[in-house]
Amino acid sequence: MKKKNIKKRIVITSVILLIFVLGAFLFLQEAKETPTEKEVVEEEEEEVAEDLEIIVYFFRVVDGEEELVKVEREIPFTYEIAIASIGELLKGPSAQEKEEGISTAINEDVELQSRSINLDTNTAFVDFSEELQEDVAGSAQVTMIRDQIEKTLQQFDNIDEAVISIDGETEDILQP
Repeated sequence: MKKKNIKKRIVITSVILLIFVLGAFLFLQEAKETPTEKEVVEEEEEEVAEDLEIIVYFFRVVDGEEELVKVEREIPFTYEIAIASIGELLKGPSAQEKEEGISTAINEDVELQSRSINLDTNTAFVDFSEELQEDVAGSAQVTMIRDQIEKTLQQFDNIDEAVISIDGETEDILQP
């Protein structure tokens, strides 16, 4: 009798163990087939990840007067489109744009140090390196620098105002 009970227990234990192993195997197979959250996000970004068209503002001298010029650029998809637009602005005009008389008042080595957008007030805060104001001569150049940055940012519906700073300072910057 005891041998039958032992055999019965072994069989039951073996069946339970087999069911457990089979369940674990099926769970792992399903886990392999189910995409991770990161994979789902990457797939969604790929679906949306078309290039974006933005506008950057440079200037051109026409009849002795400087005027802002809209220049369209195509950039890779990003959720930080306003910041990417400033990056394009800092690159300056392309060789072809320069041939067309388009220029920039912004120095070449300027870097964007920090940025934020307050959606409650529709205000963009952009902080640049000291190079932004190096060798700035005259109020016309200061106005052009400000206009280029502000207009480039204000093309977006959620930005009405741009606060420009240099090394964290907003006072006494960009003075002619």
